[in-house]
Amino acid sequence: MRIEMGPSAARHGPLSALVGHLELSVQGCRAELLASTLATLGPFLEDELSADVQPMKIRLDNITITLKDDGPKIYPTAPQPQPATFTIDQVVLERSDDGLFRIKGGAGPDSAGGAVVCLEKPDSSCSVQPQQSTSPSQSPSLGSQLLEAQLALSQALTDRERLLLEVRKYDPMFDL
Repeated sequence: MRIEMGPSAARHGPLSALVGHLELSVQGCRAELLASTLATLGPFLEDELSADVQPMKIRLDNITITLKDDGPKIYPTAPQPQPATFTIDQVVLERSDDGLFRIKGGAGPDSAGGAVVCLEKPDSSCSVQPQQSTSPSQSPSLGSQLLEAQLALSQALTDRERLLLEVRKYDPMFDL
């Protein structure tokens, strides 16, 4: 973690010279979170956030977050919910002087490749910039991402069928 204040922070932007600039890098982290914990963070963060824009750059590399549902079951016969695992590999979250959050993905911390997604007010427009080119070294990564997506789709279809069977126990005439 690095925090710059004063004239040395001006290299990041004019606002950084006034309010400072935060850089944070997280690598190789594994976390397991309960869904109820995440649900209670919202009201806490709403009270603690400042209206001032704080320029920052957060680098995330090889992060695994497992989200477990600890809520009560709606139906007693429902299957146990499966934990959801999110893997974040080489992502940069930036907030510049304009106050917009930008999420960048790429091969390295200062890579120009990858897509950019701007997070701002819901009623504003935002642009997405696609990756310019794919090198042969990125093909295995894309192949593994495709395989993961296919597995996720297969799991979702299996879950859908299981849920339809559960609904049909209570209403045999139910059909999509």
